[in-house]
Amino acid sequence: MFGSPARAQSGYQGYPVSPRGLGMGGAVTALADGSSALYYNPAGLAFGQHSSVQVSGSLYGITGATLDRAIGGGAADLRYMNFQAIPANLSFEIHGLRLGRLKLSPRWGLGLSVLAPYSFKFAAVAEDRSHGTLVLRSAQDLTYSVYLGFAYRIRERLSFGLAIVFVYRQYDEMFNVNRDNGALLVSTSGELNTMTIGHTLAFGLRYSPREHLWLGLGLHLPLQHLFSVASTSRERYAVFQQTAPGQYVGASAAQSRTVDARFVIPLRLNVGLAWEVSRRWAIAGGLYFWMPHDYNSVLDRDSHQALAVNRHAFTVNASLGAEVWLRQGRTPLRFGAFTDRSPLERPTVDSGLGDKVDLYGATLSIGFQHSIFESEVGVLGAAGPVRGIGVDIVGGSFDHTELTGTRWQVLASYATTLRR
Repeated sequence: MFGSPARAQSGYQGYPVSPRGLGMGGAVTALADGSSALYYNPAGLAFGQHSSVQVSGSLYGITGATLDRAIGGGAADLRYMNFQAIPANLSFEIHGLRLGRLKLSPRWGLGLSVLAPYSFKFAAVAEDRSHGTLVLRSAQDLTYSVYLGFAYRIRERLSFGLAIVFVYRQYDEMFNVNRDNGALLVSTSGELNTMTIGHTLAFGLRYSPREHLWLGLGLHLPLQHLFSVASTSRERYAVFQQTAPGQYVGASAAQSRTVDARFVIPLRLNVGLAWEVSRRWAIAGGLYFWMPHDYNSVLDRDSHQALAVNRHAFTVNASLGAEVWLRQGRTPLRFGAFTDRSPLERPTVDSGLGDKVDLYGATLSIGFQHSIFESEVGVLGAAGPVRGIGVDIVGGSFDHTELTGTRWQVLASYATTLRR
């Protein structure tokens, strides 16, 4: 009846990853270093200066949206606003590894990064009392990624990196529609519960052709779906039309399916360019290219019927960032701007796993340097248009209607890095 929120975004992170990445709006493909660089460019791992443990996350986040005419007939809007606590990143890196006879030079960097960059929950309601109509929607989307990577500095200013990526996603959705105006009784509800696991490879290059100038290249292959775990879909319908006082004609039905849910991220290519004067200032830009990709999002395991299909178009997103070091190179102040345009061409009835959401945002952060650790706090704000699919419940035609509206989000972040 109603598609779930913002699932088909171009990236599966809800905001830029890593402390420096968040502060600079994600424009760190050419600057990323250390284990937190694995998402943008695994080659940056070779330029980490210390073995370290890093913990970062959003202290809180607020997300809201309004979808106009959500229950048809120009009636009530669908609104929601939710408070979220989102753990973001736990990463570890080591340089100059020694294990018995095994000894790696400092040119090698080994890293592990666990990302929970997308944790989305929402509950929404639309009510039109004049037509006796009530619509409830809720969803929870949790995505966890594990990057296990290495990088090697081929030359002093050239490195190559590789990462193996494992992704686990849990998604739960519920909707309930009720209408009773005396002439028409409608009761419709549904649930979708999925758990999926997939994997992919990521590659990266980082190169400085001259002093202060850096180039970066990152490539994520399409995520390969491994299997879904205990995924189910349940729907219940009841529609009755009053033909005479106290007399109704209609039908009701219920269905439960075991489904094969698929969470497939298309191929991503990101390129970056930066000019950096170490511990003084830097400016950087990046482009993220998402290749066209079609896949079955939900497949009935018994009949093999595609219940929902997402079609991704070619999409380009951009980021721009800058940083200035204050207090003799001890306090970085960072600014950034980014786009997160959805690759969904247009929401349709069979693309039930996603609204089309195009976000445009800005970031700001400040860091604090200490002897064995450094911390950073930041803030991100983003907003943009939403397009989805609804059903004309109020008019009684049950025709599909296009929903339009606006989504916004604000979050604060915190990161601490412990160095050896």
